[in-house]
Amino acid sequence: MPGVQGGFAIVPNPDLRERFYGFLDGCYLAETNTLQQAAMVTAFLACREWHAQLKEYLAKNIEYVQQQMKLRCPKITTVYGGASYLLLLDATNLGLEPEQIKAFFIKKARLGLSPGSQYGPGCEYYMRLNVGCPRSMLVEAMDRLAKAYRELSHR
Repeated sequence: MPGVQGGFAIVPNPDLRERFYGFLDGCYLAETNTLQQAAMVTAFLACREWHAQLKEYLAKNIEYVQQQMKLRCPKITTVYGGASYLLLLDATNLGLEPEQIKAFFIKKARLGLSPGSQYGPGCEYYMRLNVGCPRSMLVEAMDRLAKAYRELSHR
């Protein structure tokens, strides 16, 4: 649950579980607080319908962005790993260097995206887009991106 910075993992493999929790402990991420605990219990006991609606809403947002990219920014492809509200935008085909890609999305399109480079080598040509927002924000984001894309294509 991102809003309260809470979550859990089911790790059946004992060796992997020990390494995973060791990592969390080392980063001070295994600690919880009363608000997180109450939010998690409430989510499991009383929010099944809300969760189903949220998943449907996010799926439609993902589909919307994928369609918009194909229609309006065909050189930028989307990568969806599933089980989240994050999409990676692959800008490899724009012919720009990683720093130029970052500037294109952040300065030209005026979008608050995270650069893929923060995920390590091989991700330099990607930008991370959070679709966990109202559709109106995504419409505005896609309009800004399409405008910047057209301007880039006409250089």
